Order: sequence, then structure tokens, then C-alpha cells
Amino acid sequence: MAKSGSNTDQKKLVRHLDEVPPDRRATATYNFVPLPDKAFVSSEPMPDRSFLSPERLHGLIELTIRTETELYTRAAYPPAEDSKEVVESELRQAFYHHGVAAHPVIPGSTLRGAIRNLVEILGHAHLTRFSVKHSGRRAERIRDETLVYRAVADQSSPPGRQYNTKTFLPPIGRPDLKHFDYPSPRVRAGYLDVGADGAWSIRPARQHQGTSFIRVHLNLIRSAAIELTHNSVIAGVWVAPARPELHPVGKNSPFRLRYAKSTALAKEPRSELVRGTLVQSGEATKRTMHAVVYEQDHERPLILVPDDIKRAFEDDRDMQRGIACRKVRSSGDPLFYLVDAKEQLVFLGPTTFFRIPYPHRTGEYADVHAADDGLDLAESIFGTMTRGQDARRGRVEFEDAQLGGDQADPFLGGAENGHRWPSILATPKPTSYQNYLVQTAPEKDELKSYIDDPVKETVVRGFKRYWHRGSAATDLHVRPPADKNKTQFTRIRPVRPGVHFQSRIHFENLTELELGALLASIELPSGARHHLGMGKPLGLGTIRLEGRTRLVNPVQRWLALDADGFIPDPENEDRLRRARAAFERAMLQHHVQTSGPPADTLWAIPRLDALRRLLEWDQKPGRKETLSPDPTIDGRRARERRVLPAPSDILLGPLESPSNLPPRDPASASASAEAPESEPPVIGELRALLDGEDVSAGEKLKAVEGPLLVQLEALPVGGRRDAWSLIAKAITENKKTRDARTRIRMRLLPEPP
Repeated sequence: MAKSGSNTDQKKLVRHLDEVPPDRRATATYNFVPLPDKAFVSSEPMPDRSFLSPERLHGLIELTIRTETELYTRAAYPPAEDSKEVVESELRQAFYHHGVAAHPVIPGSTLRGAIRNLVEILGHAHLTRFSVKHSGRRAERIRDETLVYRAVADQSSPPGRQYNTKTFLPPIGRPDLKHFDYPSPRVRAGYLDVGADGAWSIRPARQHQGTSFIRVHLNLIRSAAIELTHNSVIAGVWVAPARPELHPVGKNSPFRLRYAKSTALAKEPRSELVRGTLVQSGEATKRTMHAVVYEQDHERPLILVPDDIKRAFEDDRDMQRGIACRKVRSSGDPLFYLVDAKEQLVFLGPTTFFRIPYPHRTGEYADVHAADDGLDLAESIFGTMTRGQDARRGRVEFEDAQLGGDQADPFLGGAENGHRWPSILATPKPTSYQNYLVQTAPEKDELKSYIDDPVKETVVRGFKRYWHRGSAATDLHVRPPADKNKTQFTRIRPVRPGVHFQSRIHFENLTELELGALLASIELPSGARHHLGMGKPLGLGTIRLEGRTRLVNPVQRWLALDADGFIPDPENEDRLRRARAAFERAMLQHHVQTSGPPADTLWAIPRLDALRRLLEWDQKPGRKETLSPDPTIDGRRARERRVLPAPSDILLGPLESPSNLPPRDPASASASAEAPESEPPVIGELRALLDGEDVSAGEKLKAVEGPLLVQLEALPVGGRRDAWSLIAKAITENKKTRDARTRIRMRLLPEPP
């Protein structure tokens, strides 16, 4: 039994653009499966776990896993290794294992997480729920956070206009005068005060002539023989106070900015000067104006920094960015802060124009259907901890996946014993609201952001998934990438493509509907693949997963000590067919009742069609179509805030219908586990190199002629012929490639092929 709302009592959610114009399209390694208009929840009571009910389904699913691309999940390591950086500890670089690093193991928890995520999506689950956390109601299952932003002089986007006109740069007098406070009088200066208990407060700075800080020109700093370095803070300088006045922006500009500007600065005290702390604003070579914060005013009360503001500030402060900001964290650190009309603290930052919080948290944009009772299918099958004392234990268990059969070295071949330095991955940032929130118009000045009404005007895009991108070989380097931000480096030892693992899922007391959901998350259409482990944005983690499901009759199981209780195949297949049909029927009915129009099959439901495209392997988009641009390189595009299209606007056209695919043969799945396909690791490495779409033919040939060719020469003649066949097929002969191709062929096949 299940409960599903009607389209008459449930308002449909805002939907993303069907098509984004070419000049406004963004690309990314990820995309989203839209939220359901209403969550599907089950009214079935949770079974008594003290016995196996004869009315429910029990059994196991034997899994065969084949890596399609490189795969990596980090090993558990001794606590003593915590003191070392990952790049200094081979124990921290190893693939997960059970004590022997040469025998990789895929953790059952990794498999469990991947399958649960698919059950959530396929089963029309809540993206999140609300619970009481910290203060107020907070969303669970997603990161419910207060994001902060900065948009100085940006009048082309709604957040930019709010940041400037309404907050930091309010106009003075008539709008046509183009006179502005720089910044608003509500921006003050002070110093951080950290209590013994770790609580934060702000000690206001003294006021001189109506302001707590004053600007000084770079020429004045140089005249005082004060040397600036990156993010300089120089205490004990002496400056001449001044009243805020209007100053021209340029020679011919009509704009005027009101701020206090000093005419004198010194390192030693003078009668006409007052004490302060010089705070560098940005890079010293690019900024001509910096600030002096007047000394602490101990006669004024401390301003308490609430915990939620402190957390939001620290999260933003510690975020990796192209240019490091000054870190405000210790007592005495100068800072700037913003107050509202009631003199209540809004936020704080290291410079006069700092990042401020959006008015809404991310969780507010995840429609949680708070009125729904009952558990969704993922909560029912896998369990849930989000309900306090009503926490539910799951009814599925995943074994760790073991290396299957006799296989060659499962790790990448070549130098460094298979260790690689992956290209640096930046943390996905929900501050890119043009990607993470549903957009109804493509133009920058019409984009929805975290200033818009949650759910009414926009919602989160949905369940985040990464595209399959093919081999990650071009992003797995033998040497560290040439990048100045070394704190983001890591080193891994991934499993190569073509390696087989075996695992099992045990389940008990499931309904037909629940087992059908579990099977649907495993038995994907033939062109689709699952994702596991780290490095998905680079292409790691694509696997082919096949399962053989065997149901158990608990009564027959315990009639004799040597009985396995497995249900005979004809009855087994009939029950599985009924389970699959029960789940598909329930989802199609739920879709019609809450969203519509009717769909013919499970995968024809529009939001699940988006999932189908994101899972696609055989017809996956090219790597360039799913590449996240580096904002530190392409800053203009980042400022344009181009919109991420829907999956159906990237992978166009119909996909092969799952209903036309031949049924999976359990016997063939079992046979593949017993006799896995295998190829020499160096052939797998060659294949991965040649599959790289962003690497030129010349670069591929150059890579082949390195240490890789020495390993290829050591293969038997059949292996060398296979290697040459791959090279000849991947790189056509022309004037630029002819010489290198000839050299490689002569070394692999001294006799003419």
C-alpha cells in the first residue's frame, strides 16, 4: 500500500528551462534529476524484525561488478597516519583493502550508498526532510547552509543590485546625481574578540569624525615608508582623521563616492594623528586605496556574534578560492561588520566590501512535503536516522566486494607502481545559483537566486549526479600537476578498467514494491552504468553492475540443517517479475496523479528520463560537453553566469528503449563471474590513453613512445598485435603522425603486420 497525492491538492513545482540558447549555455561535469512534484510514501507498517514473515520476500542478490573506467575508494589507515599529508603516506593513498594492499576491496557501504541514491530517485523520494537542528528548522539529507556572496558594482544581476543599491552602496539624494556612500554608514570597523569558550564577539573601533575607519592612498603609505605584503595587517600606525566627503571616481565620470580619506600617515605618533591598524585591501600592486581601522574602543560594549553567523563566516573563510583572503580567526584581528536598521549584526568580513549571507538557506529551496506521513521507499528499505527515537533499521545488507577469480594486476600499470596524481577538483559550489536552482529564463538579469522566494519562485534543481565521461587517463598524472595551490593535491592508486569484483546483497521482509525498487536500481537499461567511488568529475568510477536475485523460503530453509531454502527458478522468476511490475505500476500511477501526463514505462517518466541520460554510457556526451570550466582561467564566462541546461538539452534525442532490451540471463551473469574477461594492465592503460577526447593525436603518440612502449614491447606477440591494432584504429596516418606511427609499429611488430 502507498499514499500518493492528487494533482488537485498539490501544486506542481517550478520546472527548469527546456532549452538554453547557445550563447547562454554552461557546461559542467554534473547535472540534476528534477524533484518529484510530490514524494511517494509508503503506508505499509514496518515488519517485526524478530522473525521472517512468510508474507514477505527474503533472499540475496549476487553482484558482478566490472570496472569500465578507473576506480578508486580510499583505504582505512592507522590513526598514526593522520599526522601526515596524503601525498606523504602510501597507506593513505592505497585502495580500500582488508589488510593486503595488493587485493583491492570495494566497501559494502560504497555500494549501499550508490544503490540507495538510485532508489531515492526512482522511488520519488523526498530530497530532504526538516528537523530541529542548531536553531530553528533545518533540512536533512542535503547540506542546509547559509550561503554568502559578494557583488561589488554588479548591477546586471538581482543579487548584485541588492548587494550594492540596498546594502553597501546606497545612493545619496536624487538617483540622477549618481552620488553613493562608499560603503554604507552601516558598515563599521572593529576587532575580533575570542572568548575562553570559543565564542566570538566584536570589539568596536573608536569613532573619529563620524567613522570607525579611514581610507589611505597607496602613495601615502609609500611616503611613510610602510611596506605592504599580501594581506598585510600593520598595527600601530598613526593617521590623520577626516570626515566622510564626496570624491570623484575619475576625471570625466559623473559618479561621486562618499568616504573618509586621510591626508597624513606615519609609523610614529604625532599630535595631530590618532592610532590605528593598517589593513591591506586586496593585492598591494592592484589597489591604490587601503583602510586604517581606528584602535579598539573599550568603553563600548562587545557585540556578540551568533553561532549561525560564526559558522557561515568560517565556512566561507575556509573555502578554497583562486586568491586567498585574509583569515580572520584570532583575538585582535581587525574586521568590518554590517548592522541592520535596528543595529543588529548582519555579517562580518576582512575588507570593507565583504561577502554577506543570502536571505534564505539552501534547504528552504528543497520542497520537503512536510505534511506527508510515512516513510519513502529508500527510508523504508535502507532505514533512517532522521526521526529521533523513531529511527528505523534497514532490511538490506551489502557485503564488501571482493576481487573475482584469477586476474592480472588490478591496478594501473606503468610508472610509480600505479600511483597517480589526479587533476585538482574544486568543491562543487551551490553559490553558482544559475546551476543549482531551477531557472525559468536564461538571461543574467532574470536569473533566480537565493534572494527569491523559496519553492514559490524557484527550487533546487534536484538530485545531483555526475555524467559518465569515459576514461580519466588524461587527468591521472604520474607527476604532480603544475599548480601553485599544493594544499589541494592528492595521490591515489586506482584500479584499472576491466577488473571484476563480486559481492552480495542480503534482504529480508521486503514487500513486492520494495524489492521492485531495489531491482530497478540495479537492473539498469543496457546502455547505462552505475557510479562508485571518488573522482567522478574526472571520469573515475564508472562500473557495469549485474545481479542475480535468488529468493529464499524461510520455512524450507529451516526444515533441515543442509537446506538452502532457495525457491525453484520458475517460481523465483515469476515472483521477481511481479515485484518489478509492482514497482513500475506504482511509480506510473504516482506520476499520473501528481504530475502527468501518463508515461508508458518507468524510464519514460520525464524526471527519470533525465536520470537515464545521466546514467548513459554507450551514448554519453563528449568530454567537452560535460567539462566544468575553471573560473580562475575563464573569469569572463564565470561572471556571465551562464545557465546549465537540463540533461535532455545536452544528450539529445531518444535513447534505446529499455523495453526492447533482452532480459538479463542469470546464468550468463554467473558465468561471467566464474570466468572474467581480462587483459594485460598495460593494454588497459593504452586503451584509456587512446580514448581521451581532449588529447591530440600528437600528444597521444608522444605518451605512447614513453615508458608505456617499453611495457608493450614486453608483451607476447599476440598482445603486441592487439596494442598496435588499438593504436592504428585510434590514430589515423597523416603527415603529422606518420613518423611516430612507423616508429611505434617497428618496435611492436618488427615484421610487417
